[in-house]
Amino acid sequence: MSAENKKSAITIGFVPLIISALFFFNANMHVVDILPDIIGYIILSVALVKLADLNDDIACSLKFFRYMILVEIAKVLSLLWVFSLKSQAETNTGTLLIAFTFAVVDTIILFIAYNKLFSGFISLGFTHKNTAVLGSKRPHGKSYTEKIRSFTLFFVIFRAAMSVLPEFSNLASYEYDESSGLIDLYEFIGVMRGMSFFITTVVGVVWLIKVAIYFYRLSNDTDFRVSLKEKYCEEILPKKGLFIRRNIATAFFFLVAASIFIVDLRLDNINIIPDFVGAVLFVVGLALCTKQIKLSPVVWAGGAFYILTSLAASLTEYYFYLSGYRLSSIFRKEEVYNAYLAMSAAAIAQTVGFLILAGILIYAMRQIIKMHTGFVYGNDAQRDRERLTQYHKQSQKKLWFVAVSAIFVAASDIFYTFFAAGASYAGFLGIITTLIFLIAVIRTTSTIKEEIETKYMLD
Repeated sequence: MSAENKKSAITIGFVPLIISALFFFNANMHVVDILPDIIGYIILSVALVKLADLNDDIACSLKFFRYMILVEIAKVLSLLWVFSLKSQAETNTGTLLIAFTFAVVDTIILFIAYNKLFSGFISLGFTHKNTAVLGSKRPHGKSYTEKIRSFTLFFVIFRAAMSVLPEFSNLASYEYDESSGLIDLYEFIGVMRGMSFFITTVVGVVWLIKVAIYFYRLSNDTDFRVSLKEKYCEEILPKKGLFIRRNIATAFFFLVAASIFIVDLRLDNINIIPDFVGAVLFVVGLALCTKQIKLSPVVWAGGAFYILTSLAASLTEYYFYLSGYRLSSIFRKEEVYNAYLAMSAAAIAQTVGFLILAGILIYAMRQIIKMHTGFVYGNDAQRDRERLTQYHKQSQKKLWFVAVSAIFVAASDIFYTFFAAGASYAGFLGIITTLIFLIAVIRTTSTIKEEIETKYMLD
């Protein structure tokens, strides 16, 4: 794509910010959200990238909105923990605990994120011609941006507080006693949650309307958008290293997320984190890498094989345990034995697929190290090449950590497949090895990103 075509393809829009708000206006029931906030944070993370390049405050807000993606994932995992509790009293207390914890976390992170976001808009308003950012209904009144910032920060606190307030009734749980007149307030938790949901949603609708009007004004402010686009094309677009770093960082994000999904957490012998989701994320991460490195078609065949085998492994496992079969009875009934053979065959095939994909992953990282890491060159070309070759060899040694941990994961999977019935620690061993692999991927990708920053530090 030519430079002119690239410039014409650049757009600075605010409509995605309105779309993201559609996932935030509704109330939470403790940490359960009807409209998943994580979708809104992902939309925000994409929509704010160009604006973040133009303003440090918006870049800071983008970082905190990305933190919220991790918080939302933690909420889902916390719910799985609550559902695994045995007694009703433990479940009620666990619900209060996670509701209060995440209410505090949400308030802190979102307060900073939204405050920085609107502060960034105000800064851009002072440096770019506009009528929507610093404009106001009254000549000397607060600007549109200041007003929506104040209301948004109020809504962040209000929404978090209303999500946790009904759960505090668990602290006042008493048996009814005619002499004392005390009652169990938790019996009315449904009513209190309903009232909280209704009140929060009403306030949320008002907030949504105000936010939509504000970003609609920005979207229709032609002078502001054109000025931002011109600055982006002049100052940001020529920085090729910036886009290389960003593309690889995004690919690494998917690879780390994929590594999280291969961690086996079992509830009643069923893996509640499906491996095939991780397989898909691995392939997406590798696909993003192709913008910076060349991968042969064999890579996609290996990726497809891992996706299909991990899906088959999950389905056969669900069928085996949801049918009421148990490992202790595989030699007693023929249908149980046949289901076990199918599950074992799929598990072994998945392990082979994982090893293939791990090899592809290591190869891709090796190529990234070779093509996009290094240092600022000196004046001696021959000496620089020798130093660079040695530098790359040293950097590639860290890939052994990923390779060895992947082998451990495969070995633990095979061990679980054949010895889970007689070794109660087989599942725990699988968790340990997959966590080691996750740490290896996180550590390796983080180090490579630092080395990429070194190469493009002057760009």
